[in-house]
Amino acid sequence: MTADNEETEEKLKGTSQVHCGYIRYALHICQAEGRIKLTLTGASMSPTIGSMAEFSVFDKLVNQLSSSERRDMLERIASSVEVVTPEFLESGVEVSVDVDGAYRKMGPVRRLIVVLVALFTGRDKLSVVEGQLLNTLRRGMASRCTAYDGVRDQLRPSALESLRKLAESARHFSAPLSRVMGKERGPFIAFLAGLHAPEVQQRLLVDTDPFSIGEKSPDLKDYEVKRRAVVAMEESVATLPTDIRRCIYHDIRALHHLMGLASFPFERLLCEFNPVADGDAVPVPLSRIAEELAKLAAILDGLRPGPSVLFLEALSVYQEQDQLEGSDDQVEGMLERDVNAGNEAYAEVVAFAAGYPVSDLVRVAHANIHWRSVPLAGGEDWFAVWKSFWKERIEKLHRRFSYKQRVEAMVAEAGDKLAVSELREFPGYPPSGLDGPAKHGLSFGLVRTIFGEVYPKEMLGPLTALYRDGEFYKADNRTEFDEALRESEQIRIEVANLEVRLQPTGDLGMLWAGTVDEKLAPDVATERQESLANQIDADASVVIRRMINAFRSIGSVLEGVLYGKVGGSYDTISNLGQLGAPNAKELTRKLESAHVRSKSITDLLSEMVNLESVQQG
Repeated sequence: MTADNEETEEKLKGTSQVHCGYIRYALHICQAEGRIKLTLTGASMSPTIGSMAEFSVFDKLVNQLSSSERRDMLERIASSVEVVTPEFLESGVEVSVDVDGAYRKMGPVRRLIVVLVALFTGRDKLSVVEGQLLNTLRRGMASRCTAYDGVRDQLRPSALESLRKLAESARHFSAPLSRVMGKERGPFIAFLAGLHAPEVQQRLLVDTDPFSIGEKSPDLKDYEVKRRAVVAMEESVATLPTDIRRCIYHDIRALHHLMGLASFPFERLLCEFNPVADGDAVPVPLSRIAEELAKLAAILDGLRPGPSVLFLEALSVYQEQDQLEGSDDQVEGMLERDVNAGNEAYAEVVAFAAGYPVSDLVRVAHANIHWRSVPLAGGEDWFAVWKSFWKERIEKLHRRFSYKQRVEAMVAEAGDKLAVSELREFPGYPPSGLDGPAKHGLSFGLVRTIFGEVYPKEMLGPLTALYRDGEFYKADNRTEFDEALRESEQIRIEVANLEVRLQPTGDLGMLWAGTVDEKLAPDVATERQESLANQIDADASVVIRRMINAFRSIGSVLEGVLYGKVGGSYDTISNLGQLGAPNAKELTRKLESAHVRSKSITDLLSEMVNLESVQQG
């Protein structure tokens, strides 16, 4: 840990354990998940972690809410809001009706009337009782809901304004809900669960982190690190208290039903009241809108007991996630307004349900006292989705951990085999690795280092002597060797030219600067960055593979010169003993060293390119 991070850790003293966990995690993701930049000193290489690219929405939000001030802010907002309790969403009639019991409870006169009606109409007596119960239901609704005409079984024009208010309140949730459904449902559930149970989330953040596990137990195998992270996840989620599980479940059910309300086709209902454009509203028979009312009843009944204030907070934070970098006062004011607006919109929904017994209206419309609404499906799988999110997150983090380990091993191997003083990503290259749009920044940086240090200092001299004075038995060996040397020189020139082009004043450097312009929309900037990075990567990939082939040829020719047999694919030369006289032995030693270097270069470059390609995506 750097001195700056140690100083930050000192500031953690005095804060709560949960807040410390969030802050330590924020420090860790900045250290461990950033784009890797490697520096080699002598034969020892160590990674230095650069700025972190966004790993996910979840981590971004956790990081932005990690300070004690932000946590206190959320608590203040939650304590200042009282979410409407929707107890009166309960239907005025029992969902399960005992018609036979209702008949037995009737007095003798009413029973006689039921029998006579059944006799003269040819109906079953229980059917007559159902009809009487429906009439009782009509009278009760008419007394409680002035917009209902119990005589004609229709909604009066006054219901139009109530439906418009309900539609407006539903539309309030459309934008924020659109961000938390679909592919972001898992991260949102994880974020919401973290608000309900911060202690559990803190354990998950710390105990399932492969980087933290690897740091504490450096002798663990790669697969053992992953297994320990998965076990820690299972143990942490198992500690979630039952009452909090219930609260999260209710919130996720509210999420799905609010989404159903936000996407409800209110226009179909509203146009029934206004069949003529700009005309006066007219009453609407229940039978005409029974299907729409049944769908609305299912949504309203499914909103019991309704969302918690933490749900409204989570929804607001997700909606405003791009604005959370402002000052604490600005963010608090923004979130407080959002939460209050969401609460007020939900209060309108509750008020509508209290004034309009929608389920009873459907029973009357269908002339079926036994009709019951079926709430929307959704939310039952929240715990499985939550666990799945953390499993996938462990997979991604472990992949980064494994990538970092492999890169460190290759860098150490490069230090041992090539003895270079420094290895870093190619200057000006687009961000590469797991967090950037490009791939080959490190391998192309190795190419630059080879031509900057290894090739001119240890290989060019003996190779030039062999090129100038070597007497090859086979013309094919001579041709291949000459072409490989010319190709190497051409690659060196191209690499140097690309470095100039990638500088801020170069054509590619200026193009890249244009892709990171803050004036660009994020999706446009991302598209342009990926397009330019792919273009540069494609050219770099060709150069790297040409270099691998060239140095493989050089290595094969040198192996024949030094160790080959007459008649082999790569034959020896006739004047090896005299080459470079009077220091022939010294030249031979340098050729042997160049042979070893050429093989190391091809192996290292091949392994780096393969790792960079496989680890993308």
